[in-house]
Amino acid sequence: MKVQHEKLVLPARVVVQFNAPELGAGLAQTLAASLFAADVVRFADTECDVVLEQSFHAVAGKAVVLVAQFGGRLAAWSINDFLLSLCFLVSRMRAAGVASLVCVLPYFPYARQDLAPVHGGVSSARMLSDLLKAAGVDELIVFDLHNSRLMEQTPLTVTNISCKDFWVRVLRTFMQELGSNEYVLVAPDNGAAMGVQALAKQLGIEACFVAKRRTDINQALAISLNGSVAGKYALILDDIIDTGRTAVSAAELVLNRGATGVSGFFTHAVLSSASLAVMQVAPFDRVVVADTLHRTALSYAAMSYVSIAPFIVESIAKIMTINSHQGEVQQGLYERSV
Repeated sequence: MKVQHEKLVLPARVVVQFNAPELGAGLAQTLAASLFAADVVRFADTECDVVLEQSFHAVAGKAVVLVAQFGGRLAAWSINDFLLSLCFLVSRMRAAGVASLVCVLPYFPYARQDLAPVHGGVSSARMLSDLLKAAGVDELIVFDLHNSRLMEQTPLTVTNISCKDFWVRVLRTFMQELGSNEYVLVAPDNGAAMGVQALAKQLGIEACFVAKRRTDINQALAISLNGSVAGKYALILDDIIDTGRTAVSAAELVLNRGATGVSGFFTHAVLSSASLAVMQVAPFDRVVVADTLHRTALSYAAMSYVSIAPFIVESIAKIMTINSHQGEVQQGLYERSV
């Protein structure tokens, strides 16, 4: 007797953008999904609340992809205000009866706080992922996570998407525009070394690594260089630029070791207020940053943004297609280069 299998019917997909209109629109169009916008209200005592323009009941029974970005019109907010509002938003949608909820955070805050300061405790990064899971997130998608240790620490399903292919395209274009120099790709610290080595191989150039010593909570000093930069143009690549001090110290070191010039490339342009004074006198010819966070008002002549939105949309669409074919949000740990 022939057995008839019932066709799996997946819930309708909805994209909800929270302070991420460009990413939300691109993702909704690519996924052929409805697009909803979330917003925040702030009370006189600085408490906040969240609203969904279509009402929370509009997401009931839907497979929600929530994409959120820090900065932009919420730049005056602290990262903690933003994250608390995000947890409120997730919790309200979960209470409204969503079928599943995937949260996309191009930049994952607290990723640098990945070690537990007290024996037997948990790191700040792990605690944030626990909060998101408790609020109702099924899967978290991040880009160029500072340390993949978090993926091993948390019970939350985390997909970390490498931006290597994005930077390969950007760096190739940069080298073509700059001309026939001999290039070397530089990791400004040991944490970036493995990724830089793989990317340099793909670009067909050499790699070298800076060793640094942390002198303060927001200060690191480049103390040695593993590899040769003499007579070569140095391309410094890192995942995060915050105060700029680590990057500038690395740039000064490679120039002192004979590099013909130096430019910097960074995925997450945190660029806290202290960075402006540092970067205005930095020895970089150019600094190229992606906009995983909204573009900041802080700027100087050598700095330019390159849009990473198409890469993010393409990467998430691939994951959503895989999950749709398998019928559910995946349970497990993933690190993907898409």
